[in-house]
Amino acid sequence: LRNEEVERQIQKLINGNETLENELKDLNSGEPPLFKENREHGVLLADKEKFRQYLESMELKKQKLISSRVKLKEELLFKENELKELSESKAEIQKIVDSQEISQADVDRMNAERDQLTKTRDQLSEKSTEVSKEQWEKEISLQKKMDQIDKLVETFNSMAHKLRLLPDETSYIQPQSSSYDYQTHGEARPLITELKFNAQATRSEKMLTLDLRNSIKPMLSSHKQQINASVFKVQEESIALQETLDKLNETHAEKLDVLQTKMLELKKLDERFEEMKLLIGKESSTSNLEMEGIDREIQNIKAENSTLLIVAQERLLK
Repeated sequence: LRNEEVERQIQKLINGNETLENELKDLNSGEPPLFKENREHGVLLADKEKFRQYLESMELKKQKLISSRVKLKEELLFKENELKELSESKAEIQKIVDSQEISQADVDRMNAERDQLTKTRDQLSEKSTEVSKEQWEKEISLQKKMDQIDKLVETFNSMAHKLRLLPDETSYIQPQSSSYDYQTHGEARPLITELKFNAQATRSEKMLTLDLRNSIKPMLSSHKQQINASVFKVQEESIALQETLDKLNETHAEKLDVLQTKMLELKKLDERFEEMKLLIGKESSTSNLEMEGIDREIQNIKAENSTLLIVAQERLLK
């Protein structure tokens, strides 16, 4: 029973050691759950801000369309009035022409001028169509570029949250790990706000809220050096921990060998004890029997002595 209890304790220690090794590997390789939740929260906040900017953009487009619609109505009304005036002017001119005598040469000249005007009108119409098409293509290309810039801004903000360059809106609990680097995880917050894109800005340098070339790029370079230094430090600590773990495993193996040797010795002693116990039990049984025989003899002797004493007393009385 004692051996089984010791073996159970040894197995329990081995299982506990394996569990601790697995937990150590998970801590060294995986991302802490709180970091993951904060990163996902930052992505959701970035998506929320993106959706808000999209709604603002749609509202601006709506206002532009309403304004364009009003302008088109005004232009249409102006063209109708102009057409009405031209019709009236044409009628007056037609009356003047009808009242005048027109020669064949005048008719040919007017037809030639009309053909020239028609040709010029068609050319202007084609040119206007080309210009409208070119403008439309430029607007589409510009919108694509703006969408690309929006995606790049969103990617920048997402990566900034992942690198913990932006302040969290939720509470943050600092881990107790000795390899924790506050510059890359806890206190390093170089950016005050997210990068935003203002498509309505009249100047190119005002379209982005942060100076990427003169501020963000040097900051990211410095932050990259800090992260590399932290990674190198974590690697060194991981190597040191692995060496310590290897030494502990070696010591554990040596202790296990010693323990197994002691267990064999203890087993032999238990067997010797059982043998001695049986032998002493047999000798004890024999001694008990001898003691019982001696006790009976003593009782018999006492009884005989009592009888003799009574007889002697009776003789003395006579």
